Amino acid sequence: MLEFRGLLKRILQQGGYSQQQLARALGIHPTLLSNKLVGVRKGRLNNPEIKQIIKTLAEWELIFTRQEVLQLLAEVDLTAQLFNAKEWASLPLSNLTGDLPLPTTGFSQPASANSAQTSKQDKGETPAPAPTPATTSQGGSLAATRLPQGLTRLIGRDNLLDEVSELLSREDVRLVNLVGPGGIGKTRIGQAVAQRMFTQKRFKDGIRYIPLDNLTNPALVAKTMAEGLGLSEKKDNTPALDQLIDFVAGQEILLVLDNFEQLVEAAPVLDQLLGYTTNLKLLVTSRVTLGIYGEWVYTVPPLPLPENSQTLPLQETPPNTVQYQLTVLPSPDRLATAMKNPAVTLFVERARAADNRFSLTALNVETVIRICRVLDGLPLAIELAAARTRLFELTTLAELLQQSYMAVLKIETRPDKWRTERHLSLQACLDWSYSLLEPKEKELFYQLGLFADGFNMETAQAILPTGATQEDLYTGLDSLLSKSLIQVSEEPQAQDPGESPRRFRMLEPLREFGFEQLKHPTLNRAQASTSKEESEERKVWRQYCIFWAGWVRREVERLYGPEVQLSYRRMQTEYSNIVEALEWGLQNRARREVLELTAELAFYWIWGTRYSEGTRYLDRVIALCQDPRPTDPIELSFLAKVLYGTGFIAVNQIEFKKAEQVLQESQAIFRNLGDKVWLARVLGGLAFRATSQGEFKVGRVYLDESLALSRESGNEMRVAAALNNLGVVAIHLREDDAAWDYCQECLSLCRKQENRIGQAMTLNLLGYVATNRQNFEEAQAFLEESQQISLDLGNKESLNLTQNVLALAYYGQADYETAAQHLNEGLRIAYEMGDRFGVLYNLSAQPAIALKLEGEPSPDKLVWAARLLGATSALQNRTSGFALPRYRELFEESIAFVRSNLALSIFETEWKLGESMTLDEAVNTVLNPQEYNEF
Repeated sequence: MLEFRGLLKRILQQGGYSQQQLARALGIHPTLLSNKLVGVRKGRLNNPEIKQIIKTLAEWELIFTRQEVLQLLAEVDLTAQLFNAKEWASLPLSNLTGDLPLPTTGFSQPASANSAQTSKQDKGETPAPAPTPATTSQGGSLAATRLPQGLTRLIGRDNLLDEVSELLSREDVRLVNLVGPGGIGKTRIGQAVAQRMFTQKRFKDGIRYIPLDNLTNPALVAKTMAEGLGLSEKKDNTPALDQLIDFVAGQEILLVLDNFEQLVEAAPVLDQLLGYTTNLKLLVTSRVTLGIYGEWVYTVPPLPLPENSQTLPLQETPPNTVQYQLTVLPSPDRLATAMKNPAVTLFVERARAADNRFSLTALNVETVIRICRVLDGLPLAIELAAARTRLFELTTLAELLQQSYMAVLKIETRPDKWRTERHLSLQACLDWSYSLLEPKEKELFYQLGLFADGFNMETAQAILPTGATQEDLYTGLDSLLSKSLIQVSEEPQAQDPGESPRRFRMLEPLREFGFEQLKHPTLNRAQASTSKEESEERKVWRQYCIFWAGWVRREVERLYGPEVQLSYRRMQTEYSNIVEALEWGLQNRARREVLELTAELAFYWIWGTRYSEGTRYLDRVIALCQDPRPTDPIELSFLAKVLYGTGFIAVNQIEFKKAEQVLQESQAIFRNLGDKVWLARVLGGLAFRATSQGEFKVGRVYLDESLALSRESGNEMRVAAALNNLGVVAIHLREDDAAWDYCQECLSLCRKQENRIGQAMTLNLLGYVATNRQNFEEAQAFLEESQQISLDLGNKESLNLTQNVLALAYYGQADYETAAQHLNEGLRIAYEMGDRFGVLYNLSAQPAIALKLEGEPSPDKLVWAARLLGATSALQNRTSGFALPRYRELFEESIAFVRSNLALSIFETEWKLGESMTLDEAVNTVLNPQEYNEF
């Protein structure tokens, strides 16, 4: 009976059925069936039950030949006579192919295709040629292919199925390995490819699906494959591999070997099998590559992700400041587009299967998109998450997944015939992959989980353990890549010769799993105390923070040189990783590491005009240093740099009181430390605050000292910065000749240093002075060069100023339409990057150019101008912002013109209405004039 049980088990597994399902079909309890098959507790199958089992297997199309029935009967010492002739001629047994051995008495051969042929011969007719399917050593037919069928449709894999099918159709391809992490859908894809090849009759001698998920001994692979082909062990002990070779030699067969990753040591079996045969082809699914000659690795990707939400998140701003946001409304076909995305479609179908009331609507589409993106398009994770819609509302589910995948997806689903135990939860699936790693690979895997947005060979140094070599890293990455635990990102080839063209990443569910291993390393390394391992985690994170501080310092220095574009692109690429390190430091109060990292990162926020985001982090870092206050000189120096960055951004956000406070504190620290280079820089920041509020003489005092200190230290970059700022002061004081001299010297130094951003800013000032001198041709030359540099670098701060000064230049030439175009573009840029100061001085020039544009302004345009003037005046009074002289002149000219062309009562009414407007509303009257009547 045990032999019968073993053969029955293999047949059920190959077809994707369970013993529990068979018990239900027989109408007996699963435990009772188990007892009968094992022969315990007086349990034993009777003949009617054996007959019903065989009929059920035939009905489920798990057996196809009469020889398979005979083999089952032989295991329980029964013969074909268990079934009478009528049963053999009736469904489901009549569907079986092949002949039966003739009984000695009392049994007639049932009618079949073969017996029909014999009948024709007896009558003297010429029969049609009989098919010659491949036969096993026991006479069975392999062409009667047994393939499991999925209960749900395969979504988003049509192109993949085409490509894999095409590979298998090529003469030079005999082994295709579908490789990918657990839960990516390899098994379903392998089954679908096999079914497609069977339908298309690509393999005349048959296709067999052989599941290996329950096999852990590589030595049994050949035996299991032989059994999957219906070959039983020979009495002469012929090796299973030899049986396989003898059987498939010269035949056109496809074998689908599912879940090979734990059996990779048996890869030489496949190598030999292919080497001694001619038409055999193998389709393998595995989490690891096999590493044998002739293997074609097909990496199974996640499902394509839907486009991210088109609504930009609100940017936080400091309290008591003018706030505004930029919101982009979703396109009308957003829902229709999302419904075509495979990840969304899979989620919706599985959610609907869990709760038929679920549907994708305009109200929940963004939440579903968010869930699919959080899960990185991993099919198993999406299916498990969709099943959780029975427990959670959609928004709650999205929030929980954002916090932790494992907390939501580690709950086991109800078992079904298609899902192995390790696919019942995401945790089980990842545990299985993790168990296949060597100890050093495990350590590298969970440390790579620190990278929030991928890494390259250079940045992977951040987690390289002390004493480890480059070769160790290369070997480890290659192994993790071959085991599908990291992936090569699809991104353009690097343009920097010194930059690694390859970038690697983990799917987010794998990354969180790695985090869990880092938090609980006692699961991975034995005999370690809890306190020691907790400090180990902290040590890894500290090393990570320190690496990024040094990396950012290097890249920031390059922002002011000839490699600025490459450096800025690298900073953008790695920004998520850097912020991840910063967040850990803040949450774990790792003050020194946080100070060092933020001191460097502040310049990226300033350079990239990421003011609101920079403010949020800088304020948190300063708060971390309040109790206790740093006393170590190195920490104090880092703190002073953080204070400087905070102050500089505060000026741009028109937080002048805050800016003065933190800049003065920074100045005091650097004076006490005797750091003249940094003191010069902070004095420039104090001058920036003073001049922004119209205190130009105060600003000049700061800048004169800054210039003297910079010349004394020989720091040409700081000399250039001081000269540029002195040029700004001279412009405000209407000393154009002095401004011209300062800026010319500054430009010369910037060109010498190949400081392109410095060149762009100084060219803008020279363009402004040339415009004041009515030398428009020279002004446009300066401004066009600056614009090109800014566009090349992607620097919005400089580009914003360029657009505004170009508007003045074209206004001076009476080309009001072009002036309006540049001014509006400047407003859009300033508004988008959160530059409140830039928005305000832009608004001060808007009425003058708009009124000139109409020639004879209409009453509506005059009313519009009066209201915008009132809004701009009120906003300037609230912020004490001080624009460049020409903007102030245009503002005053506009007030006089509108007042003289409108009735006083209307002018005053509209002015007061404008005073109550927010900055958002004021900007909207310019950029969206069609909505003007809404205010």
